[in-house]
Amino acid sequence: MMQEDLHFTMEDIAKEVGKQGGAHVSFTKMKKRYEELLHRCNQLIESDTEVEHAEQAKVKIDCIKAFLLLFLGYTIFAGKNIKNISLMWLRALQDMDELCN
Repeated sequence: MMQEDLHFTMEDIAKEVGKQGGAHVSFTKMKKRYEELLHRCNQLIESDTEVEHAEQAKVKIDCIKAFLLLFLGYTIFAGKNIKNISLMWLRALQDMDELCN
């Protein structure tokens, strides 16, 4: 899920899961991933080719997923001493692709 929905590399996934001790991602890493996806989405605003247009559609959905996952993490864990987000919330966002089409 991290690779397909959030564009994490396998190396980043291994580091993050190993560091967080399970299916979790740190707020810092999630915020950085969201910012990278948002930047890529902004680069593709004026897509010239069909390939870029298709990439823009995928990156836009994944950027929304990253933002919502970050938002859920901040909202649910606000005021608590937790520094990571459970990736089980990403499963709740899996139908986002169908909703946006």
